[in-house]
Amino acid sequence: MRSKEAFQQVMDMIREVSPTPYDFSSDRNGEAFWTELLKSVSQSHPFDLSNYSGRKLTSKEVIEVVHKILEQFQELVEHKGLWKELWDENGKPRKEKASQRLLFAVAYSYCKANNLDLTPEADSGNGPVDFKMSQGYDSKVVVEVKLSTNTTLVHGYEKQLEIYKRADDTDLGIFLIMDVGGIGKKYADVQKVRREFLAEYGQASDIWFIDGNQKASASKRH
Repeated sequence: MRSKEAFQQVMDMIREVSPTPYDFSSDRNGEAFWTELLKSVSQSHPFDLSNYSGRKLTSKEVIEVVHKILEQFQELVEHKGLWKELWDENGKPRKEKASQRLLFAVAYSYCKANNLDLTPEADSGNGPVDFKMSQGYDSKVVVEVKLSTNTTLVHGYEKQLEIYKRADDTDLGIFLIMDVGGIGKKYADVQKVRREFLAEYGQASDIWFIDGNQKASASKRH
């Protein structure tokens, strides 16, 4: 070590590593569950996007595809049981990263199954934006995903998403709120900011609200 400070930094990093092995069965951080969905979701829940396959898309078509994938994602979460992937075995919501990876898995699976000339990208841990769909340099849509429990929800829409859009040189942004409880008045506050953006700038990023709360089984509902 060249200095006492460098040695101390290494020691601090070692101390930060949890001595307890990661519990992949509950997968609290959403590290593993989504990898299986990459292979299975387009087979278990086919989704036809063949009108957009095998060719370069216009910017308008890229937005259309992203919206269609988000509509299907919402359907899968709210009505096809995919909400279960947002919760660990103890009935607690997985971390926000799980929602982001879940969206990536669904988008990637459908893009591949339909031979779309689009590149879904998830935040690898180094990049700022949660999810981005792009076709070359000209057509990019950035998506910021937040849990309803996030205390910085409004700031995420008002500030973070705008920064990410500028960084990717695009005006196309979507703010996705995954509701796992505790939303309070934050959703209304985000909508208020959007109305203010529209009034001041004439445009604003779309807001998607998806109900990811735990659902009672069919037998329990009767």
